[in-house]
Amino acid sequence: MNGRAAVLALLACSVAGCGILGGGPRVVGSMREVMRDGATQGRVDLADATGGPHTVAIGALEGLQGEFLCIGGDVWIGRAAEPPATTVSHGAGAADRATLLIADDVEQWMMVPLERDRDLAGLEAQLAQAQAKLGLPETFAFVIDGTYSDLHAHVLAGKCPYQDPHVAVGTTTGARGRGLFVGFFTSGPAGILTHHGQRSHVHVKLTEPAPFVGHVDAVVFDAGSTLRLPRR
Repeated sequence: MNGRAAVLALLACSVAGCGILGGGPRVVGSMREVMRDGATQGRVDLADATGGPHTVAIGALEGLQGEFLCIGGDVWIGRAAEPPATTVSHGAGAADRATLLIADDVEQWMMVPLERDRDLAGLEAQLAQAQAKLGLPETFAFVIDGTYSDLHAHVLAGKCPYQDPHVAVGTTTGARGRGLFVGFFTSGPAGILTHHGQRSHVHVKLTEPAPFVGHVDAVVFDAGSTLRLPRR
């Protein structure tokens, strides 16, 4: 992150409420206050918070009007102005603000091929093992690039479907395909960056059969896909 962006991001955190998890990831907002309590105001300028060349981030736009992911400072945003249809834009605009953001700077990655198919629960078990074996912090970023099956994902459109199952959201499903998945794993308490009962928070970017960026509800990652973990 350049000097100006770093200063602006720190100032934004000081007024909006920003935490540091284990000396690593930066968290603006929390799942509990944003999704459950409805405090969805913009807390930080998205461009400033994701401006570093090594920044990895996921989160939600103010008002829950979309979701985003960032890898290497490259931001992709999914919106659902007319759900269930969605749109995708590249780059953070001057007006884009995040109500929830989890971000870290990862300069080097280690590549770990998935040796078997993994659903989200299986992936979380593998990430917990890697955390213990490699001495990774309580919360860390990960990336998966590869093929999948049984994908279910959504894009927020003003309300959280975990709180109101009947709310309209942008959606996508896929029996099979290829995607880029960006997420964070935590062994800390739920309600900060994960929903209750979960240890990971994952977003996906698809280019086929149609562009899509959103939150992953369920998926099976195929064996042979590449899992990237931060190199310590």
